[in-house]
Amino acid sequence: MNIDVGPAEETLDVLVEGLSANTESDLDEAMTALRALSELAAGANVVEIDGTGPPLFLPRILAVDDNGTPFAGAVGVSIGRIRPMVGARRRARRRHR
Repeated sequence: MNIDVGPAEETLDVLVEGLSANTESDLDEAMTALRALSELAAGANVVEIDGTGPPLFLPRILAVDDNGTPFAGAVGVSIGRIRPMVGARRRARRRHR
């Protein structure tokens, strides 16, 4: 596995080597690995749910076979915790008083 931070520290690039897409079982294992890496990246990312700022980084995960040929990947889709909208909640409470 090779992990790199992209230009301007806006991307997290993960290259996964040694996986295979030769059989359905191999591909299932590769996709499981990609999902696990995506979850790990999501846990490290910070997303402002109210849209006041961009995510901390855009995850880009690529699986390549033994020849270096890409066969699976995930870009930018992560599910994880969000930063609470504390400021927005306080503003909403003040309006209703």
